[in-house]
Amino acid sequence: MSDPRQEFLKAIEADPYDLQARKVFADWLDEYGDDQDADLAAVQRAWTKEKQDAIVWLTAYAADLRCDWDEDRQQGMTYDELIEAATDHVKDGQGYCLPFDTPDRVYEDNDEFWRNFELATGEEVAKERKVPFFRCAC
Repeated sequence: MSDPRQEFLKAIEADPYDLQARKVFADWLDEYGDDQDADLAAVQRAWTKEKQDAIVWLTAYAADLRCDWDEDRQQGMTYDELIEAATDHVKDGQGYCLPFDTPDRVYEDNDEFWRNFELATGEEVAKERKVPFFRCAC
């Protein structure tokens, strides 16, 4: 007999954006889980369509960040690298050298970037920190 918890975790790992699987898993945890599963259930319920869309947008945005002038910086970034850089900026206000295709895009997408960052991470960013923090590493 299979373990339902492991089956849910495998399904979520196979398709992290399957909101239905996450919600059903959260309900299952409420019914069959122990006291420590309340946090895990809350995490599963925190996945909303808006959060999913924000993560997809940020992932694509990170992959597109590249520098046309530097051969070593033409592969873009990962979602995790982008979130780490933005989180560091929010904490200490320091710019972070990241590759990017053109500085204009960073400024054009600034509002959308921070809106998606807040949705994806669940962290509210102070207005004074919602500025383009990328600078060319070239």
